[in-house]
Amino acid sequence: MLTLIHGGPADADGDRFGADWYDWATLAADRGWLVFRPNYRGSSGYGDDFMLEIAPHLVSKPGRDILTGVDALVKDGYADPDHLAVGGYSYGGYMTNWLLTQTTRFRSAVTGAGLWSTRPTGAMTTKHGTMRGISAATLAESGALSK
Repeated sequence: MLTLIHGGPADADGDRFGADWYDWATLAADRGWLVFRPNYRGSSGYGDDFMLEIAPHLVSKPGRDILTGVDALVKDGYADPDHLAVGGYSYGGYMTNWLLTQTTRFRSAVTGAGLWSTRPTGAMTTKHGTMRGISAATLAESGALSK
């Protein structure tokens, strides 16, 4: 099974054909892979409360959501625990990198454009305001990197 993590985090995966160069789900499914595309806390489309629920733990809360989904698919017999892969691009790449430091579940990974700088990398805006300066320094200060 390939767990493919979307970017954002304020984005979402849905029932659609993805033809973007970084969206490997269709290619993987065509090759026989089960593809799990979780919409973790912080994803859009479930209301502002759900999207903002990741603050201040911008990594550990979505990470737990993703691993809970992987574990459920293994427990229910859909996924083989000895054949798990993970990947993502942008925030999905960052989450992939973080997950690899938290668990040995995944046998392989593909990651792109994950966080590499402690400078602010952007902002997440909702109708309630903007969370600015999401960065490694912000995450470290909030304790998200250690949770």
